[in-house]
Amino acid sequence: IEESGLYIIEASRYGQSTGTTTGSFVLTIETAANSEVHNSAQASMKKSYGHTVENTLSDDQYEQFYTFTARENDLVTVRMDRAGGRLDALLVIADSALRPLIQDDDSGGGQNALIEDFLIPSDGRYYIIATRFDGRNGTTSGRYRLILNSRGNAFDNVPPEIPRIRYGMTVTDNIDDAVPERLYAFWGEADDVITISMNRGDGDLDPMLLLLNNNQERIVRDDDSGGNQNALIERYSLPYTGVYYIKATRYDGTTGNPNTSGSFILVLAQRFD
Repeated sequence: IEESGLYIIEASRYGQSTGTTTGSFVLTIETAANSEVHNSAQASMKKSYGHTVENTLSDDQYEQFYTFTARENDLVTVRMDRAGGRLDALLVIADSALRPLIQDDDSGGGQNALIEDFLIPSDGRYYIIATRFDGRNGTTSGRYRLILNSRGNAFDNVPPEIPRIRYGMTVTDNIDDAVPERLYAFWGEADDVITISMNRGDGDLDPMLLLLNNNQERIVRDDDSGGNQNALIERYSLPYTGVYYIKATRYDGTTGNPNTSGSFILVLAQRFD
């Protein structure tokens, strides 16, 4: 039921006025499991930043939905703590089509759930799904407290002219004497394992890659590990959560040609193998 009001149930027979069956019947109306306000996406509760709500999960109401709006690259944190009973909290952030983006079970300690500094992928509406371990088939229940916070935009301190990239993105650009290097910013989590490749597209470019910290200080550098003068930083584990920079440039050593130029293809990938 999407709104309060008077509804009519029509009880009939197969074929209605042209049907031939007759007899008595019993009509029963019951509230479905996991119904009522905020117990479905259609009846979700709007969630504001910094405000704590408290609710209860049970076998009849095993998940509850909240909505919030956010901007691309906002960093949001959601915490769900048990406030009573034996509840084993589980949290999900989903997009406007209810596709799960991230979930957590016990990162908050003591069977509490915590999604910390989740990077919002695009402007829009998002769902928080507060549930229990194993959802419908779970066995725990009890009260919980839920709070949503935001740290603002992850790239607030990054100069606006520096492009932002994400895991899985491919960038094509150019290096020459007028622009001998390109800088890109991305957000990474501590212990993320990443691979960055920079391959020559055309020209005689000899690619070189540098991974920089949030102060644009060098962490790691590579010139030719990708073969054929291509650059590759492979399976590097990030040391902290925050902003990183990738500097795509060209070989600048004292041997060989330090003035190569041409297009390049840059790929940033998170590794799970």
